[in-house]
Amino acid sequence: MDVIRSHLGGVKVTLCGIAQYANLVGVTIGYTITTSISMVAVKKWISYLTNVARRNQREIELIKTELIKSMEKNMTGASHAANEELAGFGYVRNTLRGQLVGGSSELDDVSIFGMAGSGKMTLARSFINEDSIVSRFNF
Repeated sequence: MDVIRSHLGGVKVTLCGIAQYANLVGVTIGYTITTSISMVAVKKWISYLTNVARRNQREIELIKTELIKSMEKNMTGASHAANEELAGFGYVRNTLRGQLVGGSSELDDVSIFGMAGSGKMTLARSFINEDSIVSRFNF
């Protein structure tokens, strides 16, 4: 500091100190403004993300509700299928019922296979609410 004082002189050192102090204050104010702007931006971003999350949660609940309705509708359809004769499945259905109900007490595998759209799932669903089938298995 003495070197600067001897080089600049008394008044210039004071002016230089004031300029440096003003620069320091200006930089501090600049950082404060930048930080404030950044905090506002962060708060807006958090608010936006919160709203998106709420909207997504509502959409998820709607999808879940529709999925449950669809599953209930399919289960209802299965109970109707058990009470109606499935076109073209009479022999297969009776054979399958015999394997499920009249089989041995040992574990056996019963498979339903066929091409896509041939009615495998419809056939299987037709047994869901049939008491003679349900009572045979521990669910």
